[in-house]
Formats: sequence, structure tokens, C-alpha cells
Amino acid sequence: MALVSILSLVSAFLGAQDCPAHAQPLRQLDRIDGAVGTTWISADLRSALGIEGSGEVLLVSSGETNTVQWIDDKNVAQKIERLANLQWPIAMASDEEALLVAERGAGRISIYHGSTQFTLGEGVLRTPSAVAASGTLVAVADDGLGEVLIFDLAAPNNAIVARHSGTRPTGVAFDELGNLWWSDAAQHRLHCVADLGRGATKHFGERGSFPGQYTEPRALFARGGCVFVADHLNHRIAIVDAKSGAFIGYWGMHAVVPRQGDGRIHYPDSIALNHDGSIAAIAEGFEDRVQLFTTGGDAWVDDGLGSGKGAVSSHFGSESACGGDLLALHEPETGAVILFDTASVPPYNVATVGASGASPGRYPSVSALGVLPGMSKFVIADESRGLLDIWSCAIDRTKPLFWDAFGARLMRSLDLTKFRYDDGSKPARVPRIVDIHIDSAWIYALDAANRDILVFANTLAYSLRIPLPKDAREAVEFCRIGEEFVIVDPASACLWVGGDSRNGDQWRKVTALHSDDGEIPLVRPMGVCATASGALVVSDSARDQAFLCAPSSATSTTIARVIGERGELDEQFWLPLSCA
Repeated sequence: MALVSILSLVSAFLGAQDCPAHAQPLRQLDRIDGAVGTTWISADLRSALGIEGSGEVLLVSSGETNTVQWIDDKNVAQKIERLANLQWPIAMASDEEALLVAERGAGRISIYHGSTQFTLGEGVLRTPSAVAASGTLVAVADDGLGEVLIFDLAAPNNAIVARHSGTRPTGVAFDELGNLWWSDAAQHRLHCVADLGRGATKHFGERGSFPGQYTEPRALFARGGCVFVADHLNHRIAIVDAKSGAFIGYWGMHAVVPRQGDGRIHYPDSIALNHDGSIAAIAEGFEDRVQLFTTGGDAWVDDGLGSGKGAVSSHFGSESACGGDLLALHEPETGAVILFDTASVPPYNVATVGASGASPGRYPSVSALGVLPGMSKFVIADESRGLLDIWSCAIDRTKPLFWDAFGARLMRSLDLTKFRYDDGSKPARVPRIVDIHIDSAWIYALDAANRDILVFANTLAYSLRIPLPKDAREAVEFCRIGEEFVIVDPASACLWVGGDSRNGDQWRKVTALHSDDGEIPLVRPMGVCATASGALVVSDSARDQAFLCAPSSATSTTIARVIGERGELDEQFWLPLSCA
């Protein structure tokens, strides 16, 4: 029996049957660059926002174009003039009277209520990833803070009335039962908090693809006693009973390769239902599209394997590292780290380590990789378990290469949940390592939770910390050139350069690179690395390009070569992320 049939049979025995366990593909809206957030708004709110026509309407937010668009009667996306000048609108929520937009680039929530507009959370939020509202309460998931914050618009100064800590909160929703639901992508589970987020908490889920399991759950939507989960790395929408947390069913068939659609889902970012619950809109930012489904009906059975000739799977994650002849890549759907010998053409897979689980050498959420140059060793950071591990992988070049199940060995492990600074003090939060840079003597770890660069010897003995610039909002990757660090901050659309151990408070902000034709502004920089000659390389996911700068003894931002355009061929990119 096919796996899809087994899952369908299991889900039939779970949870309340009033929730739509299945859905049917209705329509696909293509060419919506960076579609990431969806919400349906009422006719009254439509009129207040100046959108022509009548009746409810679907809105789609784009992090690439910094716009919120509405879908007209011909299924064409149209810009909303009143919602101009947004900064990375990553998520939306609405009720009959108001629209809420989470602006990741500005660190705030913009609220549109009739003809009134105001903001929430400025100076408090860092990188909001989701928003939800119930009455006067507004819940915000902020993965940069590692918290879900609940604001009360009826309280003085819109006070925060509750906080919930996590590792990487990515979704929030209020249900009709008075519960707050939120997802933690790093822990692969859902949280249900009673009393509108101010009561007792229950937890549901673990990493996996079977009923009741999730892999990096993102946005949530609650309606009619059901919770709908954008199960990002399982490429599906999971449906949960709001009363019990039981898994009821799932929608969509995993798109095996990019550009598959027509009911096959690829990296869902958000889901929203219209007011009568008959149509669901699912945003897939990686595919630049929104798919519409009609809720209900029988299980939609399709093997999803029609990949076409020459199709290439794209399931390596954003974490990568290389040094010498060793290349390490993360495969996020299995949780494994795959090792390649780059002296071979093409690179040869010599070992695989990891996968999800709680035993030593298992990593539910790999957040960074590093390779010790010339030492046949590599480093893995896991944000879920709070680990920093060193492995060895010696390649015997006197013999033909082969895949060796025992070729990699765990050498050292540092439990970051017990980490202390050199003065014995405890960090405010468990370090969340999002990138690693290694030279011949030191391991530099970028701690996004505490906004530091942690410096270790190659034995994992702690040495010192270097504070990040105070105005940095989202440090995702970094490198070292000479005595300077270069940090990527996509939320601020910039690089930060400086911060050596002697002058940790001296940083300069770089918002554009320079060429003979003038400046090229950074839009959504995501990756950075340095070549052996000291040249800076920056990838920009919104531009689908990488920029190779001229080598220099200091960090140069003068472009020597522009690489890439959107596509799938050599030297073409599709939302490029990491550099190594």
C-alpha cells in the first residue's frame, strides 16, 4: 500500500471529523514574486483599503517586492497603493475591521483599521515572523527574540500582557476556544496556551512526517475548531483538532522537484481560509505562487513523482561549509549532514552523519556548519538541542573513494544549554549558533540569540565574545577578512563590517556595493563568504545574484563580477542563500 494511503487511513481515525481532512486543488496563481503571506479580508475592509470591487478578497504579501497585493477577478495580483512603503511584509492577519501586517524589515506590526493606521512593537520587536489577533489582543511570533509576545491594545501603551519563550517561533493563531497556538520551527512542534495565551501550555508534535509529526512548521491558521499548519519541510498543510491537538489529516502532495504544482505543495509558508471556510490559499514563496484549494472531499491521491526528464531535486538546505577538499551540506528533510570530497569531479559523497533524534550524533535542527581547514574535521551546530559538535572525516586517498558509513566520527561535543562566559555568568538565552567561521586557530560562532560572536579554540575551549553592532537586527551569516568580520543583516538590508577583538564596538554599515556603473543597493542579502585571496562574496536572494568583490587586504565592496540571474542552469540562481 502506498505511503499516502496509509497516512490517509491513519488520519481517518484521529481527531474531530468536522475539520476538512482533505482538500482539492482549485487554481494556481503564478508569478507572485516572493509570495509569503496570505489573508482574506471582508468587503468593508476591502473598501477601507481602497480596493475596487465588492465582496471578500484575497491579499498576498511579498517579501521580495515589499508589497501587499490583492487578487482581482481575473486572478491577477494588483498592488494596493495604501500599503506602500512596507519593509519585508512577511505575514498578515485580519478580522472584519482591521488588517495587521508583520514587517520583518522594520521590526513592527502595522495595523490598518478603517481610515486609521498605526504601528505596534517598534523598539521591542526584532524580527517578527507571524501575527494574529483576537479582540484587543495581538500575538506576535518573533524568531529573532525567540519569543511570542501578546500585546493588549486596550491596555495603557499597548502593554505586553504575556510572553512565551521558544527557540524559533514562526507561527501564531487564536482559536474560537480561547487558546493561543504557536509553532516552533526549530523544535518541530506546536504549543497551545489556554486563556488567550495567558494560561497553561500544552505541547504537540516532534520531528517527522507521520501523523502528529512536523518538520519546521511555519504559519498557523485557526477556524471552526481546527488548526491548519503550514508544515514547511513536509510540503503539506496539516490539520489539527483544536480541542485535543490530534492530527486529523493533511492536504497537498509533496512537489518532488521545483515548479511542480497543481495540488503539489513545495515549501508552504502560510495558509488562510476565506470567511465560509470553503477555499484555502497557500503561499509558496520559493515557487513565487499561491495555490487555492477547495476544502473537503476525499483524499487526493497522486504519487507526485512526475518529475520530467532532466529535473533536479533541490533539497539541500541553507547550511553549508567547505575547507580544503571537504564540503559539508545539510539535507533538511532528513536532518542529515552530507560530506563530499571536492577533489573528485563531480564531488564524491564520502560520508553522511546525523539525522533527527535525541541520541549523540543526531541533529533535529542543524543551524550551522563549519570545516576546519586542512584538518579533516567539521563542526555542526544544532539549535534544537543546543549543541556544538566537532567531527572528524579522514579520507584515505591511497584507495579508491567510496561511501563509508563509519567514515565520520564524533570527537567533541559542547552542551550550549550549560554554557557560561569566562566570568562564570550565564547568557540571557541559550546560544543559537546560526553560522560558523573557522581559521587555523579559532572557531568563531555567530550567536543570534545573544547577539554575539563567540570565539572558541579548535578544542571547543571558550575564549571570548565579540558583541554585534547594537543596530543589527538579524545576523544570519558572517565571514572574516583580515582583522574584520562581515555580517549579513537581511532585515536591515545591509552588511556590518568591523568588530575585530580589539575594537568590538567599531562597525560600519554597508547598504550598497560599488561598480563602474554606480552603486548597487542590497535588497535581501543572505549569504557572505571570503575567497582564499580575501575577496568578499555576497549573495542577494531578492536579486537572484551573487557579487564577487575585488580582493583587498581590507574588506572591499567594489564589485569585480556579478554572477547569476533567476533560473536553474549553471550560474543561475533561485533565491540564493548561503555562501561558503
